Amino acid sequence: YHSVLPVRLNGTGSAHAANVTVQGGGTEAVTVPAGTYQATVVTTTMLIHVGSLTSTVVLKTWDAPGIGPVKTEETIKATGKTTVVTTEELLTFTKG
Repeated sequence: YHSVLPVRLNGTGSAHAANVTVQGGGTEAVTVPAGTYQATVVTTTMLIHVGSLTSTVVLKTWDAPGIGPVKTEETIKATGKTTVVTTEELLTFTKG
């Protein structure tokens, strides 16, 4: 799925567009501290141009049926070679 979202930056008052793509990646086994799950993989990519700067945010999510997200990985790249990667994993899970 692809969409263009309007983005307004605080302080500048100017409007920009963010190109957003959501893509399914099938299923795969993923192991986190809470266990191993057969999860659906979804990758969301957002590309934003502000003046001469370009930022790309990629969010990859592993979603286990009946549980929800068990792992997410976010990568942020900006003009000037700035890269930030964060990973979150499910630590424990108990069905109630």
